[in-house]
Amino acid sequence: MSEVVIKLPEMKVEIENEVKEGIRAVAKAEVARGILLQRAGKMLSKSELTEEDALTLGKESKKGRAEELRRRGLL
Repeated sequence: MSEVVIKLPEMKVEIENEVKEGIRAVAKAEVARGILLQRAGKMLSKSELTEEDALTLGKESKKGRAEELRRRGLL
């Protein structure tokens, strides 16, 4: 497992603890993001969709969702 060391300037203990917790939260989120990207890349590596196809599907789904929200009076 990797270890990251971050040097902080002198500060009050309470503030230092808050900063440490914030750094831990950001690090956890980045690790989770990296894992998700790896898994998505692995799943999509054999996809036959082109980038253009994916963009077209995305636009169509957004359009359909907007129409549904309008129909419900939410947009």
